[in-house]
Amino acid sequence: MKEHDIEQFIEWSHNIGAFKHENIDLKFISSECGIGGILTSDIQASEDDQVDLLSVPLENCLNVRNMNREFRDLISELKLIADGNNDKNEELASQWKGTNMFENGLIVFYMFLIYELHVEKEKSTHFPYLNLLPREFTTALYFDEDEMAALRSTNLYKSVQSIRQNLKQIYETKVEYLMNKYPQKFDRQVFSYENFMWAFSAVWSRVFPIEYPAENGEGVEIVPTLLPTVDILNHKFNAKITYFTGSDRRFYLKTRESLKSGDYVCNNYGAKSNDSFLLSYGFVIPNNSEDTLYVQFGISDDGNEELVQFKKNLGFYLKKQQLPEDMLDSIRICMMTEDDFYLAKQSTISQHREQSKDSVYRFSVKNEFKMLHTLRSLFISKRRLFPTTIEEDEEELSEETNFNMQNILIYIIGQKKIIENALKCIDEKLSTLLGTYTKLVDNNNHQENILQTMKNIFIENSGKLSVEMRPELNSFHAISKESISKGEIVMIVKSEELIDVDNALDSPFGEFYTEAREEDLSANLDDEMAVMFYIMFEMFSSPNSPLKSNNHKKFFNLLLKHYNFQETPFLSEKLQDELSGTNTLDLIQRTRDGLSEVFEEIKSALIQSGVSFHSLIFY
Repeated sequence: MKEHDIEQFIEWSHNIGAFKHENIDLKFISSECGIGGILTSDIQASEDDQVDLLSVPLENCLNVRNMNREFRDLISELKLIADGNNDKNEELASQWKGTNMFENGLIVFYMFLIYELHVEKEKSTHFPYLNLLPREFTTALYFDEDEMAALRSTNLYKSVQSIRQNLKQIYETKVEYLMNKYPQKFDRQVFSYENFMWAFSAVWSRVFPIEYPAENGEGVEIVPTLLPTVDILNHKFNAKITYFTGSDRRFYLKTRESLKSGDYVCNNYGAKSNDSFLLSYGFVIPNNSEDTLYVQFGISDDGNEELVQFKKNLGFYLKKQQLPEDMLDSIRICMMTEDDFYLAKQSTISQHREQSKDSVYRFSVKNEFKMLHTLRSLFISKRRLFPTTIEEDEEELSEETNFNMQNILIYIIGQKKIIENALKCIDEKLSTLLGTYTKLVDNNNHQENILQTMKNIFIENSGKLSVEMRPELNSFHAISKESISKGEIVMIVKSEELIDVDNALDSPFGEFYTEAREEDLSANLDDEMAVMFYIMFEMFSSPNSPLKSNNHKKFFNLLLKHYNFQETPFLSEKLQDELSGTNTLDLIQRTRDGLSEVFEEIKSALIQSGVSFHSLIFY
């Protein structure tokens, strides 16, 4: 960008009545940041003594109200078509019928900007401003194939694809209609799709919502407006800025804090998530406290029309803090049976929250467990969509030099941290729930047997770690026996030895499971069940079963040898007698019933996929 262009813009903005504080110097910062304001001297300001930084008269700003008469008349003509009052038989005129005039007015506005910059050029009243705008943007709409591929597992990828498709569809229908009807005014080479996308991006990367008197004379309406001079400033999250439209119909931007010489003068675009910043403005904020992850649930109904309304298109925005109660309560309701729902709706959700504020569940233990289990499966599935870990992304970010890829990595890391925090919150709630309503079985022999198994299986131990049982915490701990240097390998767990969904689906059993999952989409054939059935086949089917891989034979044999499954609360009749009359026994029985139902469902699906009945294990 040439200094001459900036000087020409400053002179033009002064001529149209714009104001710039004398201590602000406009300069080109970088290709990513564009033009910004830098202070040449201090500015003293406070909450009680705000100082004007920039202002501009609205009559000289750009929006659909301030276009020239020819383009305003074009909107009026299109409105007739949209209202169905025009009987002309142009083939493409039908594209405008029944559409929203707010959208149509903006499309004409995009065409107006292209016309002013590329046709009128220096003759345009707004040329010094339009000539200063970037010709390409760092927003997600401009990402290339490699950059889009990096976004593939994110919600932003879907948003970009949707906007691109909509823009293309609008261009190929509505803009095409304008070019066909007015070929002398709208030359195809000038009004190309690339220029149309530029105009769209120029508007939505710097637009302000300005109130104007409604055209029908009733109240006000919001008109998206470009504010020359004011929209030059870049974003700073905590900048103390006030902006408003004065009674003199000028738009003012003021500072409520003192600014030092040499600092950048910044606007505050508001509390937005990184996907919003990247989509609209082309940058992100590292460790953005306002980052969100959108999750949507589509849960099948059970025929109850009143309950169905809670079970469709449930969408929530999550931050890094605690899980939102509205989301938890919505999933709790979705997990209800019809009878549970009937009882629950006798009170309002506020009453339920008040009544359960000192409890670890809202409606029932079973309902709480199903809700948490469902959420956990959802977030684990979302985490699996990403091929890399947070640590790998952070390492790549430290070496990345491409501006767009840096932004993408920061955005993805933020999304993953929200997922990890959600899983942490869910696991804490599950731990509290099970810790409160499950009687732990203290059996030192079981603990010692598992401890010995952990010490000897799948682990190459440097000798500097000791695996010990902590009875007071009912957990195993890996404890250092010697000083460990940074980067030193102390333990190796081979990936092929892991018992995970990949190994499960790669086994002979997994081939049938995958086929069953593809043939019966309604069955509960998720990744978690794949691992569970893989473990059952490996441990309990006959030694010569064709469905066994024997990849983890040593581990499973030790488990069978040392761990007495019959003494767990789920199987021990003696322990169940001791628990008679308690909530724990009710939880055990409900869990057994649920497992039995799922087991039979999956067994049936496997038989349909070709597994011999005699090869199956039994519940």
